[in-house]
Order: sequence, then C-alpha cells, then structure tokens
Amino acid sequence: METTGQTINIPKLEITDQERAEGKPTPESVDAGERLLRETGLVVIENVLPRDWIADLNTAMQTRLDNEENDQNGENPMLKMPFMDSRIIDNPFAMPILKAAMGEKVFAYLPYGCNATRPGGDIQWIHRDSGQLFPELPFALPVCTIVVNIPLVDFTVENGATQVWPSSHLIVDDAAVRNSPYNVCEEERGAKYPLFS
Repeated sequence: METTGQTINIPKLEITDQERAEGKPTPESVDAGERLLRETGLVVIENVLPRDWIADLNTAMQTRLDNEENDQNGENPMLKMPFMDSRIIDNPFAMPILKAAMGEKVFAYLPYGCNATRPGGDIQWIHRDSGQLFPELPFALPVCTIVVNIPLVDFTVENGATQVWPSSHLIVDDAAVRNSPYNVCEEERGAKYPLFS
C-alpha cells in the first residue's frame, strides 16, 4: 500500500479553497469539525497553513531541538517567535472548533512542546495525554482538554506518525488504568478498536 505523504484512513475535515484563501472555516465546517471531534476524538485538517511558513517553523524547531541541552537553564525559546505566532497559539481553523466543543472561555495552555521522533527511535507506549475529568464516573464526560498538533513534516507511517484509536476517548477506564502514570492504556483493550495511522 502506498502511504507516503498522505493520511491513512482517518476521517478528515474537508476545507474548501475559499476557506483556505480567507484563512478561516465556514460555520458549516466548524459544525462538521465539532461533530468529528465529539464522535471520533480527533479532527484532521490538511493544507491550511502556508508551506513556506511551515518550512521556516520546522527549521526553527530543529534548531531548538539541536540546542535543547543548552536551553535547560535559560529562557524558554518556545515563548519567543516564531513559536508564539498566532497561527499556532490562536489557530484560525482549530480555535473555532475548540470553542464549539468546549465553549467560548476555552484557553490555550502555555508553554507548549513538541513531539519529535528520530530514526530508529522506540515506539511510544499506548496512552492518553490526559485522563477523564472525573474518572470515577461510569460514563465519559464532554471533552475538557484538547491537544492541537501542527505537523512540520509530512506526517506518515514511514516517518513516525502518531497512531490513534478513534472514539477511544469515550472509554471509561477501570481503576488500574486510571491510577497508572501518564494514562497508560492496555494494549489488549486498544486492540479492540480500529487503529488509524
């Protein structure tokens, strides 16, 4: 199967050329994005940020990663440009969907970080980035935390794409998982859900 440069099997929010030109989604796209988020737990929007800007950001991120050890005791470079660009922290496509899902008082948590994979790196364990707000309840509550990823390179199976289990955000965890570090999920349980890369 040819996979280079394309997202595999994940439902995408289709954005029109006019939306791209205007730099924002229509109300209909926001509704569709919010529905995807509620039902599958993720929304993929492709090709809405300028490629030259992404390339420049990738260069800046690579410089930051190369100098990570030297940055330990200094000012956080992620709190400077180009990382504080409004296209990142107030993304015009992501924020309307987040507000539709979480309400107008949603806010971005800073400082933020990045996921970087290197050739030959280990596969990360199955986990959620955060657990349920009230994990003792026997049902999943509406979303309270959302991660927005802006890939700086083609996000493919070959170069270490994130694997996701659509709708797994609706799973109510048992006590063993709730009390595990970093919300580790059981592989046997995850195997029951369709894996998308």
